[in-house]
Amino acid sequence: MDEVRVTVERLDGTRVKFTQLSEGEQQLLTVLGLLLFTQNDESLYLLDEPDTHLNPVWIYDFLRLLQDNIRAEKGQLIVATHDPLMIGSLHKNQVRILRQEELGIVAEEPEYDPIGLGVEGLLKSELYGLRSTLAPDILDKLDRHYFLLGKQHKTDAEQMELIGLAQELNSLGVSRTHPNPYFELFANAMARRMPKPETTLTKDEIDDQAQLSDIVLNEILAEEKTVQVDKSE
Repeated sequence: MDEVRVTVERLDGTRVKFTQLSEGEQQLLTVLGLLLFTQNDESLYLLDEPDTHLNPVWIYDFLRLLQDNIRAEKGQLIVATHDPLMIGSLHKNQVRILRQEELGIVAEEPEYDPIGLGVEGLLKSELYGLRSTLAPDILDKLDRHYFLLGKQHKTDAEQMELIGLAQELNSLGVSRTHPNPYFELFANAMARRMPKPETTLTKDEIDDQAQLSDIVLNEILAEEKTVQVDKSE
C-alpha cells in the first residue's frame, strides 16, 4: 500500500479533505484507519499518547473506539498516556503505573479501580499524586488559613490575617467550613499535626496522610465519647 487518501463527508453532504481537518481529527482517523486495515492480522498495537490533540469529549470515547475496532482474538493494545480521561473507564488490572526507581523502571497495578474514582479522584490518587486540584496559589492560601485556624494562641496580626484569608477564599468560592462540626475539628487537628506537604505526593506520603487522618479522627471520636460519658454522670 503506497498511498491512502481520506475524504470526510459531513451530514449536510459537503466534503472535507484530510488536510483541512484539525490535528485531533487527523490523529483520530489515522489511528482508527490503521486498526481497520490490520484488524484481520495478529497485531500488537503500541500507541504513545494518542490522545494528545483530542478534546475531552473525544477522549472519553477514544478508548472504546479502539477496543471496538480490534478483534480480541487477533490483536492486543497497549497505550501510554498521562490523561486521566483516557483511563477513567478502566479497571485496575488493565492499568500499570510506571515508576523510576534506583534499580530501574517498575510497573505496578494501582490500588483502586480508576472507573470508580472520577477525574478529580484519579488526579489525587497514587496514579498522579496531586494533593489538590486547586490552583497552587489558592492551595497555599488554604493551607495558611487552616494553619492559623488550628493555632491555639494567635497574635493580633495573625488574627487579622486569618480574617482576611477567610474573606478572600470566600470571595473565590473555596469551601473552608463544613456544617458537620466533626469536620472542623478534624481539619484543625490535621493542620496542627501535619507538616506542609508538597503539591504532588508520592504513594508513601499519601499512605502516611491516610494513617494520620485515621489517628486524628479516632482521637476526636474518643474525646467526644468521653465528653458524653461525663455528661451522663
